[in-house]
Amino acid sequence: MTTEYVARRRTSWRRIAAFTLVELLVVITIIAILLGLLLPAVNAAREAARRSQCSNHLKQLCLALLNYESAFHVFPAGSTIPEQSVLEIGLSWHVYILPYLEEEAIYQRINTKFGPAGESRQPAETTLISSFVCPSAESGPRVSLASNYVGIMGVGRNGHQVLTTDDKNCGHYFTDGLLFPGSRLTMAKIVDGTSHTMAIGERTYLSYPQGSGRQLIGGVWMDGAFFVTDPMQQMCVTSAKNLRHPVNPNHQTVGYYAGDKSVPFAQRTIPLNDLFFGSEHPGGAQFAFGDGSVRFLDDNTAFVVLEDLATRNGGEVIDGTL
Repeated sequence: MTTEYVARRRTSWRRIAAFTLVELLVVITIIAILLGLLLPAVNAAREAARRSQCSNHLKQLCLALLNYESAFHVFPAGSTIPEQSVLEIGLSWHVYILPYLEEEAIYQRINTKFGPAGESRQPAETTLISSFVCPSAESGPRVSLASNYVGIMGVGRNGHQVLTTDDKNCGHYFTDGLLFPGSRLTMAKIVDGTSHTMAIGERTYLSYPQGSGRQLIGGVWMDGAFFVTDPMQQMCVTSAKNLRHPVNPNHQTVGYYAGDKSVPFAQRTIPLNDLFFGSEHPGGAQFAFGDGSVRFLDDNTAFVVLEDLATRNGGEVIDGTL
C-alpha cells in the first residue's frame, strides 16, 4: 500500500466525517424547532395535570361540606361571627370541615369556642393544608398558609345583603349564597337545587396575607371574618366573597383592591369583600357546586349566569348545557 494511497484514504475519510457550517446550522435549526414545538406541549400537559389536581381539591372540599351537613343537618357557616370587635377573628368554614378531610388532629388543636386568637392561631401559622391550595397558583398561599378556595356569599338580590357603614374598605356582604358569615343553612334552603348553586370558587388575586395582626388582606385558612371598628359596624370577610365581577376581570375595568398599595390610589376601588374570583388556569376558573360537582367556567361566561349560579334561592332557570 503506497503512501499516496493512504493519504487519499485519510483525506476522503475527513471529507465524509466532517459537517459543513451550513449543515450544522440546519441541524441546530431543526432541533430548535422541535424544542419549540415540544416545550409548549409539555407545559400544556403540566397545566392540565395541575388543573385536574385543583378540580380534585375542590371536589374534596365540597364533599367535606356535604359530609358536615349530613352529620349536623346544616352547612358550616362561611365564618362564625366574632363576639368581640377588638380581639377576635371568626373561624372560617375551612376549620369545620377539617375532620372530613382526614385532618382531625389539626382540628382538635383549634379552640373553636373563641376563634383563632393568641395561641389558638398556632395551627394556621404552622400548618399548610394542601387541599386548600391550587397547584397552579405559584405565589402567596404556598408560603403564607392562605387558601385559594373561598366560599360564595351571593349577589345581594332581593334584599339579601348586610349593609355596613363601610362601602370602600370592607364593603357590604351578601346573604343569598351558600357560605356567608353566620349562614348555617339547611339543605332545604337551597331552593334552586344543589347542582345549580355554586358553593366554592377559586381566587388568586391577593389571596395571600398582607399586613399584620387582624388587618390581613388574604387571611390564613383559619380566618373567617372580623370587625374593624368598635362598635361593630364594618365586617371584613376573608373566607368567602361576594360575586360582584366576572371571572378573571380586567383590572383596568374593575379596578384594584382598596388596600392594594402597589397601584395608584385612584385605581383602588374594590372593597375586600368584593375581591373577584379567578385563577391561574388559562381562560377561566373552577367552581364547586352544592352537589359535589366541579365545573370550569371560562372568562366569557355571561355575568348574569354567574349571578344566577351564585344564588341559592333566586328561582332562575339555568341552561342545562353549562
